[in-house]
This record gives sequence, C-alpha cells and structure tokens, in this order.
Amino acid sequence: MPTAEVAAFTVADVGEWLAGADPEVTQKTIGILEEEEINGRSFLKLTVEDMKELGLRKGARDILTELLAQLGTPPGTPRPAAGGASAASSRRRRSS
Repeated sequence: MPTAEVAAFTVADVGEWLAGADPEVTQKTIGILEEEEINGRSFLKLTVEDMKELGLRKGARDILTELLAQLGTPPGTPRPAAGGASAASSRRRRSS
C-alpha cells in the first residue's frame, strides 16, 4: 500500500487497516492508537520511542515496526523537530 494512501487515513481507518494487515494486532493496541488520535500521518511518523510512551508492549511494537517497514517508513528514522532541527544545526555551523 502506498504511504500517501496511509497518510490520508483517519483515526478509524488506521484501526481498520491494522486489524486487516496483521491478525496479531490486538484491539488493545488499536484502542491505544485511537485514544491518542493516531491518524495516518501520525502513524507513519511513529518511532519505537513513541510507541513505548504510548504504553504499547514489546510484541505490539514489533508488529507495528514490521508494518511500518513494509510501508517503507522504518520507525526510529530521524525526522526534524517542529521548526526544523536541521535548520538550527545549519545555523550553528555557519555561526562557528
């Protein structure tokens, strides 16, 4: 499935897709994601650390990590913080 399609998912769509994508995804896991209002864009940005903060157990994290990797977005991939961390790094380097 293309990541652009997943990015457009609503919170409910994410839960439905996960339930169909892997039979080992539990209702508990889907419930946690729904409670945190994880839509498609948020799902694609989840890191393992995010999953831990959400209280997802190791088995659930492993399954979600595998599904994200299949989509071509491995968890833990560094992403800029709001405001562009890479831009801040560039400014620091230029001012040195």
